[in-house]
Amino acid sequence: MCGGQPLGWSTPSASLAKRAHMVALGLLTGVSYQSGLDYYKNINEQYMKLVPKGKLMPPNPSLVMVSVDCDEYASMLVAKEWNAVSQYLSHGVERLVKADPGCCLVLCSNTAHLAVPLVRQLNPTLPILHIGDVTARAIKAKGLSRVGLLGTEPTMREDYLKAQLARHGVECIVPDSDADLQQVFQFIMDELGFGEFKESTRAFFAAQVRQLRARGAEGVILGCTEIELLLRQEDTPEVPLFASAELHIAAAARVAAGRQRVADYEPPADSPPPADAPPLAPPHPAAHAAHAAHAAHAAPPVPHLDAAAVRRLLPVEVALEAAALALRSLSDGSGTMPVRGARPRPLTPLALALTLALILTCILSFALTFAPAFSHSRSHPHRYVLPPPRQVRSVMRLPVEQLGLLASMPSCLGALAC
Repeated sequence: MCGGQPLGWSTPSASLAKRAHMVALGLLTGVSYQSGLDYYKNINEQYMKLVPKGKLMPPNPSLVMVSVDCDEYASMLVAKEWNAVSQYLSHGVERLVKADPGCCLVLCSNTAHLAVPLVRQLNPTLPILHIGDVTARAIKAKGLSRVGLLGTEPTMREDYLKAQLARHGVECIVPDSDADLQQVFQFIMDELGFGEFKESTRAFFAAQVRQLRARGAEGVILGCTEIELLLRQEDTPEVPLFASAELHIAAAARVAAGRQRVADYEPPADSPPPADAPPLAPPHPAAHAAHAAHAAHAAPPVPHLDAAAVRRLLPVEVALEAAALALRSLSDGSGTMPVRGARPRPLTPLALALTLALILTCILSFALTFAPAFSHSRSHPHRYVLPPPRQVRSVMRLPVEQLGLLASMPSCLGALAC
């Protein structure tokens, strides 16, 4: 004990003060789920080392996560439907923003960053911790300016990552053989994305690193989370490796802990501006037909509550206590809650009748709103379905509330009691 409190215990206000400068992260994953597991696990572990101990242990970061379908995502990548990929991922980002409008976006994949221009266009105030910015900072810290890049075929062929690195003064080269580019991507999709790590595949990637070094690369970016899980620095000790996802995770943990800001990683102010977002286009019909058909016919989900949850939402004891206090406030004619030792006055018949009418009105509104839910299913006698919130609001919007009389009702009835 310390000062009458257990050791390690902190007041809620102190805990809130500690966390006031911390930032919530929005993780977009499913591209693939292996990278999502890596991000979630390591952000938590690194964050807990950066923040002070809470009541019992270091607190966890504030995270929201959305996982997309990697099959649909990869199908659009293989078909080189970049606009469709950007739109698909931007829908996932929209779900994150709805869950926590103040979050900092962390895309758990190098390739997913091809959607950044569109995401910025649709969410101009959303902070984005760009994997290219984080990786470039680590490269410049070692005094390097020309590196190789291994990743998915889109990451190696397209400019969305290379252009972001170039804004920091970092030049990228990639394998110069189409067969090598395709084989790298094939290994990612067929093996690494499923957690399958073969020695023969590791030897292939180590050979690619050495070939890039022979062409003048001072180091090599492992621009895919799954490659990082396969290839280690000891596999190519002569070539510095920059594990982009590992660097991204460390930066995300520091931003979440309030140790650094997103602005600390952004390119210099005088660097060329990023490319404009691709034009908004309708989703590709082949890639999205099934999803659109399902969305058109899917019924809105109905929330289910068990008996304990209903009791929490409808605390009868609290309601009865409030009613007793209200009746006592009416009886003394003041319209306020009674003071200890005050002598209550008896209710007049008129005030009693109005009070009972008000109580019956509340009971009726409750019955109209929730009674159908309690008879929802004979096969689930202990499961209740809440009606839509809009229906609850419409039923509970009584005339006295609209006229602003509900708050003054105790005073009105109290005056009649005198």
